[in-house]
Amino acid sequence: MVKHAVEDADLSRTILASLMDEEADAFGPWSPSDLRALLEHQLDTELRSESPGLARHALGAPEAAEAEIHAAPYRTFFDVLTRGGGEDGVLLMVKEYAKHGMAELDGLPRPVAHFVYVASVLRARAAGVEGFSALEPAALESEARRLLTLHWLPERARDLLRAGLDA
Repeated sequence: MVKHAVEDADLSRTILASLMDEEADAFGPWSPSDLRALLEHQLDTELRSESPGLARHALGAPEAAEAEIHAAPYRTFFDVLTRGGGEDGVLLMVKEYAKHGMAELDGLPRPVAHFVYVASVLRARAAGVEGFSALEPAALESEARRLLTLHWLPERARDLLRAGLDA
């Protein structure tokens, strides 16, 4: 249990540092049009199809997390990022999934995971969820505004960020 807390704290520090890193939007092997298509695909991905990955990064038992995903009123990642809140743990699972995606080399491209992470924290803030992220409000807002400058970001992704900033 202590090891998990230390690893989570280390990962949180890594994520916070990457949010402030000027090179955080490095595309790696992906072109801007690839990233746009991958983010669109991620937003449309059904939670149930991604439930093993979401549950793997959940804070509780994976079996309970998968059951929660299957019972949730959200169908896709976009649904969670527009309507998710503190009444269930699905939004937290999406945040943790993205957080781990930003630190891992396989899975989501880092810029896509980065967007999902910021959008999930903004959504939690809009829903009034306390203690969802260690990210300071000013840093979160600054990062959301920086993401809005990325030309590859689809319009509905921009709308998610704007809605989170306006909340």
